[in-house]
Amino acid sequence: MVKLLLKKQLSEIFRSYFYDAKKNKPRSKASTVSLIVLYVLLMVGVIGGMFTLFSIGLCAPLHEAGLDWLYFTLFALVGVLMGVFGSVFNTFSGLYQAKDNDLLLSLPIPVRAILASRLLGVYLMGLMFSGVILLPCVIVYWAVGVLTAATVLGGIALILAVSLLVLVLSCLLGWVVAKIHSKLKRKNLLTTLIALAFFALYYMVCFRANELIEQLMLHLNEVGAAIRGSAYPLYLMGRMGAGDYLAVVLVLAVMAALCALTYLLLSRTFLSIATANNGGAKAVYKETTVKAAGVPAALLRKELGRFTASPNYMLNCGLGTVMLPILGALVLAPRLLGLSLAEAAVLLATAPKSNSAHNAIIAAMEDIQRGAVGDIPRHLKNVHADSTGADKAPAYKYPHNYPDHYVQQRYLPESLGDTHYYAYGENKTEQAAKRYWDDIKGKNGNGPAVT
Repeated sequence: MVKLLLKKQLSEIFRSYFYDAKKNKPRSKASTVSLIVLYVLLMVGVIGGMFTLFSIGLCAPLHEAGLDWLYFTLFALVGVLMGVFGSVFNTFSGLYQAKDNDLLLSLPIPVRAILASRLLGVYLMGLMFSGVILLPCVIVYWAVGVLTAATVLGGIALILAVSLLVLVLSCLLGWVVAKIHSKLKRKNLLTTLIALAFFALYYMVCFRANELIEQLMLHLNEVGAAIRGSAYPLYLMGRMGAGDYLAVVLVLAVMAALCALTYLLLSRTFLSIATANNGGAKAVYKETTVKAAGVPAALLRKELGRFTASPNYMLNCGLGTVMLPILGALVLAPRLLGLSLAEAAVLLATAPKSNSAHNAIIAAMEDIQRGAVGDIPRHLKNVHADSTGADKAPAYKYPHNYPDHYVQQRYLPESLGDTHYYAYGENKTEQAAKRYWDDIKGKNGNGPAVT
């Protein structure tokens, strides 16, 4: 029964290749072959070719450094990310929103058989996305590294383990989305927002791929030590690809256990979620005043309703509109930031040079080290201390309430007397500041005025 259901599911997935829905008849052989070739070129040629180049660039350096496991760990992470990204929404729709759910559940077919066939379909979808990344990785390692029975077994086991992990994560995320989806009214908006979040994460990783690889090559040993110390399961997955038999057994055993637990969870909730009314409620109509709208407003409201009625339609039509300004900002931001940094560098390079601030800090630190700190002046202490019965002191004077934003007031402890730490430098900027403050202090009775 599971085999029959899986065959039916796969035939529906690939129906677009062999059947023309508009003409309601099978496609011609030429059209079918063209679509299949185009898909293969996209998946294998473009995506597979890109990751083949990445594999060639990373395999030899990591192999020479004795970090073969890190090579497989990195590609396993990318495979999991791509696999989950590619199959999570298919998991949600394929498990809980399949068009034939009502029909199959009404037939004398065990629910576990329906669920098992659905999960096998999800697994094959995840295997397709993760395999197009891991297969080039494994083949390049066999060509550049060591081709032995252990590495062949480890490479195949790694692809199997990653695809099983993708299945588990996709099912769990799809289950979470389904649970939330059934409680909300704006289901399509939620689905679209989650999809956009996945797209953002994916493109963020892609745009920073070269930078991440450069940082990795500069800190190989540090990254390896961090993974072994804080992410040991990832280390085992890498060891599995490098031909470690013990890692193969441990990782596959853990993956099998996770798959069993996931199946148990889904089997307990599949029927209730698949047959739920998706949060629908009985409509209560109240008599209200209807306002007439113009033709443009009515047509716009109609088009917005159609646009928001389908998550796929919103993503296909609106993704470019959303992503274009984001990508533009990502492209322009480094240039603008670089320009600002360049201007700051020029300003610093042409600014007058002086060590007066440095000398002032050194002098203050010397007083601190020899204990010449004294007590904080009374008027600078917490104002609430005035209620403790201590001797009153002149209240703190806020300088900005006085002319020229200056007021004569003591800030250093009494024990330091008239100590001056800062001495104006000989450059024109600090001398101009000295004349300014001499003038201010002179006008306020604290020194001679400077004209």
